Amino acid sequence: MSTPVKSRQITITITTALAWLLAVVLGLAAIYATYQLSLAVFATATRQDPSTTGQFYTGVLTGQLTALFAGGLWLVAVIWSGEYALKHAGERRVWKIFAWMLGIEVLLILVAWFLNLL
Repeated sequence: MSTPVKSRQITITITTALAWLLAVVLGLAAIYATYQLSLAVFATATRQDPSTTGQFYTGVLTGQLTALFAGGLWLVAVIWSGEYALKHAGERRVWKIFAWMLGIEVLLILVAWFLNLL
């Protein structure tokens, strides 16, 4: 392998790793946003402020179960995308996967932010 080709492969690998790390960090923030959104949905659905009624612990449990489920999905997505990116670094499919992951994560964060939950 010649030096320019090797240099290009190293650049692609580093860029792929940075995109994966960005997806990991934003995924953690999206889990927190999902937790906050589930609390807001629970409070809206019960038409009460869960912190002032007897339903406080039900609301907290709902948020924790939602965060647990989101964390499990995040863990599966991180492991699967990392393994896939390792095998297919630099291919168009990898960038589409990262684009979808980042898009969903940013969407969750923005929705929570615009609702003043973050």
